[in-house]
Amino acid sequence: MVLDTEKYIGAVCRMLSGGASSVPVPIRGDSMRPFLRGGDFVYLQALTQPLRPGDIALYQRPEGKYVVHRVYKVNSDGSILMLGDAELTPEPVSPDQLRARAAFARRAGQVVKPGEFVWWFYACPWRLLGKNRKYASRLREKFRKKK
Repeated sequence: MVLDTEKYIGAVCRMLSGGASSVPVPIRGDSMRPFLRGGDFVYLQALTQPLRPGDIALYQRPEGKYVVHRVYKVNSDGSILMLGDAELTPEPVSPDQLRARAAFARRAGQVVKPGEFVWWFYACPWRLLGKNRKYASRLREKFRKKK
């Protein structure tokens, strides 16, 4: 079954503004690897508090595409730099592009919440590795294959 993304995300946002505590949204693509992979879920909630570095949020690009990435940096002018965990270049986003934040995620079938070690790891040390993440990813994959 193929869903119209605009209608789907519109329905998610209406549920959130209508009081739903969280709404699951499936992840597609690899931009949030290794934390999230295609088939994982983020459970979105309404934006009731300012985003902070390390938070995961849903935003809409000017051409209409919806993206789930991590907050890399919040600038003093209110703009936000977003960055997928597998990406190297932050993307500037204005507050009006933001749609929701991730309350928690279902990663490889396991619920992961902010404050738990794996969430913290990708929100803090991993995020701050910057361009060195590609080397860390290769090293991680090498160790995973040896198991």
